[in-house]
Amino acid sequence: MDHTEGFPRRAAIGVFLDWLKEGHPEASASPAEFVSRVLQAVDGDLDWEVKMAALDLAGVFIGQTFGRLGESCASAGSSLASLADVLQLFGQMKMSGFLFRALRDCDRPVALKACEVLLALKSAVCKHRSKLSPSGDASGLKEVPTESPSSLPSLPAGEAAEKDCQDPERLRLILEFTDLEGLRRTLDVSSDHLERSPQSLLQDLLAAAGNAEGNRVDCY
Repeated sequence: MDHTEGFPRRAAIGVFLDWLKEGHPEASASPAEFVSRVLQAVDGDLDWEVKMAALDLAGVFIGQTFGRLGESCASAGSSLASLADVLQLFGQMKMSGFLFRALRDCDRPVALKACEVLLALKSAVCKHRSKLSPSGDASGLKEVPTESPSSLPSLPAGEAAEKDCQDPERLRLILEFTDLEGLRRTLDVSSDHLERSPQSLLQDLLAAAGNAEGNRVDCY
């Protein structure tokens, strides 16, 4: 994933996505570790197509994880025994932080895709809680009277975001109370401030140039 050209990096992330979907031994041996390594390698990549594929990877992993959680409810001794375990795993993998950073991405398609993945995660969390623990107790999560962000500007960023994503209770609150549906509508309808921003243009130029550090001064 450290190739200077965008095409090989896109091809690589495409292969990793296929591996996860098809249960390739490289991915199935430890899916969480596999996905975490890929996301860390992609984090900070300037190619929007690479970022989109990485978000697809995260979305597939979330779906697979909740599928296993549903199956493991009747099985004692599962390593993912509760919703809290799942959210904690996502935080430990740094996947949650990756998704929230992508939500602020200056490329509209990337931000929109991140929003859709987070919406799928939010839906899975809400469905699981309503199905197994209407009171919120059996899920392994407590009802915490914490003020939660409702819009993108109020979402935590940087170190605060990483800390919040490590806490399953806080992460669940952020997912449930953030207006992700409204953010998706905004991203879907109004995109000029993201697609045509100088930052987005600069990232496209650097990605096309290949050597980002060597060409950064020329872009400015």
